[in-house]
Amino acid sequence: MALRPLVVDIEMISEPGRLSGWVLDVSGVLKVYHEAPESRDANEFIIKTVAEKLNIPRSRVVHLKGFSSRFKKFKIGKDISLDELCKALDAKKGQV
Repeated sequence: MALRPLVVDIEMISEPGRLSGWVLDVSGVLKVYHEAPESRDANEFIIKTVAEKLNIPRSRVVHLKGFSSRFKKFKIGKDISLDELCKALDAKKGQV
C-alpha cells in the first residue's frame, strides 16, 4: 500500500502567559501556541513535537511553507488523518 502523507496548515500564535497547546479551529487550521511564533525555534518545536507524538523520525515531518511567517504548512510522512493527528497532539477542537 502506498504512503499517503498528510499536509497540514499550522498557525503559530504567541500569547504571553499562555501555556503551549494545540487547537483545531472551525476552519480546519491547526493552531499552536508558542513563545516566538515566527522564529526557527518555533519551526523546530513543531517538527519535534509532531515526530515525538506520532513516534516517527523527525525527517518525516517536512516544513513546506512559511519558514519566517506564523502561517506554516507541513507534510507528515505517515498515513494519518487530521483527526488522528489532533488526537495525538491532544488538540482541542472547534475553538478559535
